[in-house]
Amino acid sequence: MHIYNTQSKTKEEFKALSSKTVKMYICGPTVYNFLHIGNFRGLIFFNTVASWFQHLGFSVDFVYNYTDIDDKIIQASIEEKKTPLKLSEHYIKEFEKDKKNLKLSFTNIKHPKASDHIQNMIKFIQDLEEKNFVYELNSSLYFSVEKHLNYGRLSGRNLNDSHLGTRAKTEKGKKHPADFVLWKAAKQDEPSWDYKSIKENKIYKGRPGWHIECSAMSKSLLGKELDIHGGGLDLLFPHHENEIAQSESCNDKTFANYWMHNNMINFGDKKMSKSLGNIILGKDFIKEHTGEVLKFLMLSVHYRSELNFNSESISMATYNTAKFYSALNKADIILEKQTQDISLLSQQDKEYFSLIEKNITEAFCDDFNTPAVFAELFKMLNAFNLKISENKFKEKKVYAYAFKILILKIGKFLSLFQEHPSSFLTELDLLLLKEKNLDPKEISQLVNKRSEARKNKDFLLSDNLRQDLLSKGIQVQDLANGTSIWEVEKK
Repeated sequence: MHIYNTQSKTKEEFKALSSKTVKMYICGPTVYNFLHIGNFRGLIFFNTVASWFQHLGFSVDFVYNYTDIDDKIIQASIEEKKTPLKLSEHYIKEFEKDKKNLKLSFTNIKHPKASDHIQNMIKFIQDLEEKNFVYELNSSLYFSVEKHLNYGRLSGRNLNDSHLGTRAKTEKGKKHPADFVLWKAAKQDEPSWDYKSIKENKIYKGRPGWHIECSAMSKSLLGKELDIHGGGLDLLFPHHENEIAQSESCNDKTFANYWMHNNMINFGDKKMSKSLGNIILGKDFIKEHTGEVLKFLMLSVHYRSELNFNSESISMATYNTAKFYSALNKADIILEKQTQDISLLSQQDKEYFSLIEKNITEAFCDDFNTPAVFAELFKMLNAFNLKISENKFKEKKVYAYAFKILILKIGKFLSLFQEHPSSFLTELDLLLLKEKNLDPKEISQLVNKRSEARKNKDFLLSDNLRQDLLSKGIQVQDLANGTSIWEVEKK
């Protein structure tokens, strides 16, 4: 198993801290509004990571936090006339609904909220204070980056970089521009807690800085050392860099052995952002296209590559998702709810399925190369459709069963293809019919009328009805058992 480590900029063989457990902390969202699809990329991808490690025999401690106290939350709470914690709690619940609708396969995820770990943050800062990494400025407490010898090794920046620390407004009087706040002085009408300085025997009324939140939560739930720390590429600096500095200064341990960062999402070749107004909310996308299509689209591109959302990529993901479900539906029709003895497969087919699974395993173990996984799944899909079209193929049921079992097995790692095929295709088609302003009852009547014409050998009427359906974007397939199935054209 090899993982690309952002810190070393190379693929490294994965060696867990424990032979039984993988400890994984992923930075979750700041919850001050409905979350856009960019917030879902990390959740979907790292769910696949957790599922794969579980398949390899590890127990996975997966922590995905919520930042529920932050400047943006406070500003939004003023605009919505709610307390910051009530506002964030509302949007956490909304995100949980979206997550539930995604039906992710790895469900044992811890979701700590920053506001529940304030005392852990205070203790963390006190430990840093005792080691002389902390100084006071205008009633706030700052971390002195110059005292951490390896500052910048994740991002590749150094303390002499003239731009270091200028991303945000710099407080006058800091010892170094990159010094970051650990404890923010309280402002009127903002949430605040009491921090007691262990050196000055003084109370600082305020709230935690952003970076300290993740360090304290990960330490509380996973200990001083992590196997994997991950998140979006935009968090690499300064957030993750600052987490390393304060965690290793406090704990005298390597904070995380592997750093994994998923890349950004573009919309129409531009970075998706609230400031540009080109965001797509996760809840809206799931409602309009289903969670399956969102997962397929997210995982069809390697996690370290940029992902471009546009009408074409969404349409292609919809079409490809439907192709797999259509094949699974055909398999169910062939199987007629019967299981099969896979040992009855021909030796050639056994070797074929074994090779596909071997290639998929190698792809997952090569830095979670999900595009390569999909390539193998498409090979299997095309082979299945070709096989079952052969009228004299005697092992059709056994082959269909072997295909279905492997698709479901691999799909579980991706949190895909676990829906009931016929029901999912119906759901997807209803959404697409709505887009086309077509009445599903009218389509069903036309398909039934065509089936009746075929039964009566009125082939002219049958062909005319097929052309009418095609003009509406409806594809009809006649099965060997005399039935017909239809679906909306997906591209």
